[in-house]
Amino acid sequence: MLILKQDSKNTKKECIHYLSHPGAVLLMPTETVYGLFCNWGDEDALQRICEMKNREPGKPFQMLAPDLESVENEGVVITNAIKKVYDAFCPGPITIVAKCSDSIDTIGFRVPDHGFMQDLLFSYGANIAATSANIADNSPVKTVEEALDSLNGEPNVVVDAGSIDGKASTVVDMTGPFFKILRKGPITEAQISEILL
Repeated sequence: MLILKQDSKNTKKECIHYLSHPGAVLLMPTETVYGLFCNWGDEDALQRICEMKNREPGKPFQMLAPDLESVENEGVVITNAIKKVYDAFCPGPITIVAKCSDSIDTIGFRVPDHGFMQDLLFSYGANIAATSANIADNSPVKTVEEALDSLNGEPNVVVDAGSIDGKASTVVDMTGPFFKILRKGPITEAQISEILL
């Protein structure tokens, strides 16, 4: 397990290296909580994360992206309503659930408002899968020490940014004619309603 400080010179380079390595799992900070991350299409790494978290297999992962274009490139359908919410609150603590153009599947995507993660995503040039770094259904962890103490197994890389006293993102389902809040968070239902008026 490689432990890095967020502000160290080679941290981003090391993270990009490991994200490109099949099966690799990274523990990193965002502006909301610490999370577990891997390449979006890496099934082995996604399985490892499920085992580390006692997470139900098949439960969708959040997709972290650097911008809306990267989301569209994954086949996500961006409606006018989604564009309005994106323009108002992204980057930021909101996960938008949208339809995929070629299937009945949906994807929940987020553009983090976190300098390190934004820089990493743009430099990596691909979207990454994300979930909070805690045992499923438990409270989010505030430090890497809490995460490592609770998880079943170790990530390949840990990026330590100290204590994070954030709140998990708002999750809003925008797959239908009306939006629905799936998880309450920093951005409220009233704020979203005002944007969509």
